[in-house]
Amino acid sequence: MADLIHANWAICGAMAVLAGRIARRPVVTTFRGDDVKRAMRSSLDRRLLDVALAGSDAVICVSDAMAADLRAYSPMHASKIGVVRNGVDEAFLSVVKVPTPHGLVRVGAVGSLIHRKAFDVLITAIAQMKERANVHLTLVGHGPEREKLAGLAEALGIASNITFAGELAPSRMPSFFASLDLFVSSSRSEGRPNVVIEAAAAALPVISTDLPGVVDLVIPGATGWIVPVDDPPALAAALDDACLDPTRLERMGGTARQRMERDGGWARAAGEYAEIFHRVVDAHRGAG
Repeated sequence: MADLIHANWAICGAMAVLAGRIARRPVVTTFRGDDVKRAMRSSLDRRLLDVALAGSDAVICVSDAMAADLRAYSPMHASKIGVVRNGVDEAFLSVVKVPTPHGLVRVGAVGSLIHRKAFDVLITAIAQMKERANVHLTLVGHGPEREKLAGLAEALGIASNITFAGELAPSRMPSFFASLDLFVSSSRSEGRPNVVIEAAAAALPVISTDLPGVVDLVIPGATGWIVPVDDPPALAAALDDACLDPTRLERMGGTARQRMERDGGWARAAGEYAEIFHRVVDAHRGAG
């Protein structure tokens, strides 16, 4: 039998706590995405979060901002809350950019086509750009808003500026990033998005909305731009600024990759998880 139960997200953490009591095994729960934010909006989510927090022997967050939110939410459990930042696959750190056609800025965005990702804001922003004739957006992902977003692009007269690429296999993502000059995350809510980490590792500057899990990933003026949530004019201004100087984009992308190289890949994250797991198991055995 396993020595420890590891769960991801609050709902799985709550279930793992119950299983851990039955099996008499310690539990470690990793919180990702919107666990804390959902708890603020829903009594059921709040109960699941509370059960996972109280019953887990250790709690891991994927960003410092998320850990701070969780400690503020539950100070009594602050001592068991730690941070292990997600790593990045080496394939992204090895991406070699495909040369850019003269005068074109190739923009990419990735995610489910749902309200939370705010691709409607991105499409509206492109329509408001001064330099929109020089921009082409490739949107990777599928979801229920596909037709709505395509209709919005058509209504705004920028359908020719956008390619809806559908879903791509994970193995194809490095080559997709190689075909871009700039990555945009327009989300209304995120945890610490892996796709932003991967884009930065692939030497792409990033425009992102101002979300807690992103502030340590994008440095304004050095590796990208930070804009307010739900603000098409601000996003349009950042896109226009990005179009001014291709050499600056390359320089910012290079800096972004260097930061991701220093932060380490999945081997670093795995080592940090292993250290926590061993500590929890040793403490459980000692208590037994």
